[in-house]
Order: sequence, then structure tokens, then C-alpha cells
Amino acid sequence: MVERFRLSGVQVPGRLACAELIIASGITAIMGPSGAGKSTLCALLTGLLAPASGSVNRSLRAAPLPLFVASGDSLWPHATVAEHLRLVTPQGDDPRVLLTELGLDHRSAAKPGQLSTGERERLAVARALAARAGLLVLDEPFAHVDGALAERCWEVLWARIAADGTDLVYTSHDPERVIGRAEALIVLAKGQVAWTGAVEALYRNPPDEATARVLGPVDWLSSEDAAAFGLAAGCLRPEGVRISADPIGVATVQASRCHGAVTVTTLTAQDRTISLRHRSPALAAGVRVVIQTTLALLLMIAVGCGDAEPKLAAAPTKTWMLSPVAGNQPSPRGVGRALDGGMLILDTAGRIVDHGLDGTVRRQWTMPVWDAGRPEGIATLTDGRMVVADTHYHRLVWFAPDGSVAQLTGSEGDGPNQFRWPVGTATDGDGNLWISEYGGNDRLQQFAPDGRHLRSVGTFGTGPGQFQRPQSLVWSGDRLFVADTMNNRVQMVGKDGTFLGVLGGEHPPELAFPYGIAALPDGTLVVAEYAAGRLTHLGRDGAVLGRYGSQGRGDGELTTPWGCGVAGDGSVWIADTGNRRIVRLMVGK
Repeated sequence: MVERFRLSGVQVPGRLACAELIIASGITAIMGPSGAGKSTLCALLTGLLAPASGSVNRSLRAAPLPLFVASGDSLWPHATVAEHLRLVTPQGDDPRVLLTELGLDHRSAAKPGQLSTGERERLAVARALAARAGLLVLDEPFAHVDGALAERCWEVLWARIAADGTDLVYTSHDPERVIGRAEALIVLAKGQVAWTGAVEALYRNPPDEATARVLGPVDWLSSEDAAAFGLAAGCLRPEGVRISADPIGVATVQASRCHGAVTVTTLTAQDRTISLRHRSPALAAGVRVVIQTTLALLLMIAVGCGDAEPKLAAAPTKTWMLSPVAGNQPSPRGVGRALDGGMLILDTAGRIVDHGLDGTVRRQWTMPVWDAGRPEGIATLTDGRMVVADTHYHRLVWFAPDGSVAQLTGSEGDGPNQFRWPVGTATDGDGNLWISEYGGNDRLQQFAPDGRHLRSVGTFGTGPGQFQRPQSLVWSGDRLFVADTMNNRVQMVGKDGTFLGVLGGEHPPELAFPYGIAALPDGTLVVAEYAAGRLTHLGRDGAVLGRYGSQGRGDGELTTPWGCGVAGDGSVWIADTGNRRIVRLMVGK
């Protein structure tokens, strides 16, 4: 990576002291408690603040604008919302698109003094993105934007900087906005740089408990407690702990309670008591248990088995980028199979691109609208119609075989044929359509080929038959396999909606944010792991048969792979979203 900033001997009395700090190109997050110096560091980087001593050297790439800083306090008081964007937007761009994406189109005539704090934050980011700067510095973007709108705004930000190739430095208090997104992390504490390096390095090997907590919940075991429970001392993340009943287990449950996505269980062993956070279901008091810890933590990159881990006998047979749109390079997201065995790719330009088996583009068309966000899942029915889960419009778009819109179904809500954020699509052996959705109403819905709602399956949660962001779906044999992303597992459902279990049973494979899932001709599965930057080959019993790739941007590497699919010739197509490319490979050939 290219060096963008170098701070040497910097002193801002009472606010920040930095002996040496280098910030490279890419995405860098700055974290730390309030008053740690995050805003001061941003001001130094952008030149809004000069240090009392020391130097800040900048090496910015050429762009329509080399650097832009976004702050709700830096808006122009006499300019309307629309004028803020019009004044910085390069010729040929339509600033109204960003206003719609960030939910500000209805406020286009308002001035900053008439906006709420959250609206001012969104306007500041919209203006920065519209400027097409080479590097953005954002101080707590969307801090006062709540719920689904905040999620939508962050998705717009990620998609825009990926499409434009923009470097980003931003501050945040939220680990979910950092893990799996930022490449580098700077941790500040009391005006000092407490830690700097790759995000995954701090998540996996934190130097101490206080620094570990910057990236979310952690249990820190003393050597005495670790010895009593047969565990390693130090850092345990909830995603790396599984607790299950076992009559000969060394520990006994004293209490266990689910707290949303995390279960907290108090345990005793050898006269010692500990409480552990974990993702497995709550257990009854008095039950003896075994505690399993795994090095393949939630958002770690190629961690765990080392050279002993089986590798896929696979190599890319082709890697390519999608055609640009208006000078921008879109990223692939969804991958589906065409009726003739070719592949359909959904991209961040709102397109459906039909590829032949050799990767050539046969045709393409666009979604009816895509300003609010891009879709993620596409399925082909036996009659050639294609159904897209139009995620940000809470509906399904049914395309005729020629690519024209046949019908739109669904609306926002929690009832039958209503959706929060529909994402995954698949057809079962009877030709019925399955759709997965997330956003608090995490479930599956099944529809007949004519669009009639048949049933809803599952609820939000961590237990059997419950989901946290069920992302991709695939029908294979007699069952539906569901990539249960935030629970880091694959679940199985019968065509009548019956829950059939977790793939691998009591010992599911270690997965890090499984986003994409597809079935090979022999019935085995491939899973694209968003957080690990890899493709995992699984047997139908859950056994790991091999893995391909690691986090990165070079050959044989993947960055936030979003989806995967299997073409008619058995090749696996991966939406290597962070690298804005398609990777095609043969597994087991």
C-alpha cells in the first residue's frame, strides 16, 4: 500500500502526542473513547489544525479533488442541501442520486440551520462523496442517524468508495463499522496512540484486555481460570466459544441467559467461577458441559489450522472485472445461474449481466430503480423468468426471459409477502421460490411459481431454526441450505419448512460470515466467507474438504466475497466484491 500520511513528533498540548504514525492507502479506522484524540487526529490530517511541534507529511493521489473532510459543522449556512452537492459535483454527475441514496431528496431546498443533526451529518457525507475526492476523512459519520437508515447510509458509503477507488480515514465507536470493513486500525487512548496495525491482528491477538474491548465483547481469562477450565489464558471472543452439554464435561452451568446475539453463561470448575460470552444456545443450570474454543473467530482472516488445513485443488481459470459505467468500476454482488447454465451477475451499478461459460457478456439490463441501494440475490425459474430480491426496496422484481419487468411483488413490513431487507433467492425441487430476509425480521419465505405466498419459516435469534441475517440460499437434493451469516453457520430446511438441523450437527464447520453458498454437481457445497476472504468446500455432513484464498488483493486472494454460484460446467464463480472482480475456478479438478 502507498503511504498517505506520516506524522513525526507531533504535539498538540493537552490533546494529542504522536511520536511516529504512518497511514497508508485503503481504509483506515480510528477508534478510542471520547476525548482520546480522534477528532484532533482528523484535524491534523486534513490541515484544519497545525501541531505545536512536529510534522504532518501528506502524499495524496491526483483526483478531481485530492482530499475532502466531512463534518456537519463545516456546511455552508447560506446554501441549500441541493446547492451543497451541485457546487462540488464534477460535470456529468447527477447530484440528486446521492441525495436520494442518503434519504435527503425531500430536504433539497432546506438550509443547514433547518436540518436535524443527523440530516447535517448525511449532507456532509453526501457532499464529500459527490466531490469524488481521492481521500475522504470522516469524523463519526452518521453518529446521529438511527436504525435501518444508518445501515443504508453506511452501505452507500462503502459502495461509493469501492466504486471510485477512494481512500478513507474515519473515526468510529462501533466495532461493527470497523471489523470486516477497515484494513488498518489506529487506537487512541488519553491522547496517545495505544495500538496500530491490521484490524484482524488486534481482533485475534490483542495486547491487553482494554485494547481488546475496542473491537467488541471479550472475556479475558487469567492463567488460573484458564487452567481450571482447560482453556488458553487471555482473549476469548464470543464467536470463538462454543458451550455444549456433555455428561463428562469438566464444567457445570450455574446460570445461562441469552442477551440478544450473545449468550452469557456462568460456569464452575475446580472451585473457580467464570462467565463466558458465546454464540451457542443457553443451557439449563446444573448441566455439565464442555467448552470448545476455536481460532477461526468471527472476522479473522485465514486463521486456525495452518498448513494442516486442507486446501482446494483449485486455481482461477479466469479473473476479470465487469465493464465500467460512466467511468466508474462497479463491484459484483450477487451470483445466480442462468437457465442455460451460464451465469447472472448483479453489480453495484444496478445491472444484471448475463455471462456465457467463457465469461463473455451476452446481454445486460438494469433494475427498475437502484438509487436507494443495489440488490443482492437472483434466482431463475424453470420457465426462464428471473426473480431478484430487490433488497433496499423491500420487494421482489420478476423479470421475463427477455429481461423486461414482468411484475413487482411485496412491500415493506413483517407480514406474508412483505419484507424488511430481502437478500437470498433459491428454487426448490418443486419449482417454488425461497427468499431470505434480515433486518429484525430474519426469516425465510416460500412462494409458489405464480407468486403466491406459501409459508414463512424462522425468526431472529441464535437458536436452532433461528437466523441472524440469512444471506444466501441453495437447494440441493432434498433440502435448502441457508448461509446464516451472523451466526457463522449453515442451517438446513425441508421443502415444507421443517428445520432439519445445522450443517455438521454438534460440530459445525468454522466459518467467518458465510455470505454466499452454492452446490456443486456432486452435491457438496461451496461457501464464500465474507470476513475470511476465502471459499470453503464442505461435504454434506459439514466436513471441510478444502479452502481456497485468503484476505487480500492479489492473485489467489479475495476481499469481502459477497456471493458465489456454480455454472453449468461445474465451475465456481465468486463475486470478489472488495476487489471489484469475478473469480472463476474449478474445484477438485
